[in-house]
Amino acid sequence: PANSSPGGLIIGQGEVYTVIFQQNGNADGINATNAKQFWMHNIQLVGNGATGTGNGVALYETTSADTTYVNFENVKVLNFNGDNIRIDQPIVGRMTNVVSSGGNANGFNINQPQHGTGTAFTMANCYAINNAKAGYRIAQMHYSSLVSTASDGNGIGYQLVACENFSALAAGTETGAANG
Repeated sequence: PANSSPGGLIIGQGEVYTVIFQQNGNADGINATNAKQFWMHNIQLVGNGATGTGNGVALYETTSADTTYVNFENVKVLNFNGDNIRIDQPIVGRMTNVVSSGGNANGFNINQPQHGTGTAFTMANCYAINNAKAGYRIAQMHYSSLVSTASDGNGIGYQLVACENFSALAAGTETGAANG
């Protein structure tokens, strides 16, 4: 796995040309701890889908600080056994044109209950499909939004936990299975 603490810039040539494959099912595809200014663009990550607990992209928080200035654009994350995308306590960030598909846990897991409140985080034109738990699991986020997002075939379409001043504009969901 790549570890990019405290921040990083990962730019590929597009989902067809820049693909990272998970080799060890227990390892994250890409991770960082206490990340600041983490940018990822034009890339695809593919999990081995068979065994393990590794997340696709995981930005962990351990210092009770926050994960600031996260920006994902044109990213596809597929088939990880942990969360496809996990971000702890994001502050001022954006995901645009991001797809999370076929995960054995949550497609997008934004903030963990043990961390402080996240804020000013937007997800636009994102798609969660066929993830076993929630397509979008979002906890303790304030002043944040979902814009033109889709959730199809996930255990739960959208799971919002203790969010305040949160908006969803054209956030659609189909065929949830309530698996978690």
